Amino acid sequence: MVRQLAKSMSLIAIGGTLYYSIEVVFRGFSHPSMFFVGGFCFWGIGLIGRYVRGSLLYKGFLGAMLVTAAELASGAVVNIWLGLSVWDYSARWGNLWGQICPLFTLIWIPIAMLGIVVSRYVRRHMWQEMDESDGSSAVELQQEGTMEGGQESCEESI
Repeated sequence: MVRQLAKSMSLIAIGGTLYYSIEVVFRGFSHPSMFFVGGFCFWGIGLIGRYVRGSLLYKGFLGAMLVTAAELASGAVVNIWLGLSVWDYSARWGNLWGQICPLFTLIWIPIAMLGIVVSRYVRRHMWQEMDESDGSSAVELQQEGTMEGGQESCEESI
């Protein structure tokens, strides 16, 4: 339980840092709330990548839906309720309350796909985990004694 919480918190911190940095690079600024929203989204996208079966494109689409929902919920709080004006899509076609729009939902697809790949890399290299669609994790295989002498690496067992 503690190990799972530590892994989740690590992924949220990594994702939050990555997203905050991406915003600074592309927009020139960000807001502290975006660290938490980006971290939550990275964690959720990682779960999609790990547990949902299907193509990377399909998982990226699901990740984009997660990000869009998180963007709407956080925008309602941060931008509308608290009035912080962190972003405003009201000039974009198809926007909903200026918080989400179809263009950014499409942009989130390849970003979510990249997030899945990065999350998978982090989990494999920090905790020797594999996606459910890849079969059992290396740690599970080692505990069951099915890995020959425990010498086989995660990548070799795929």
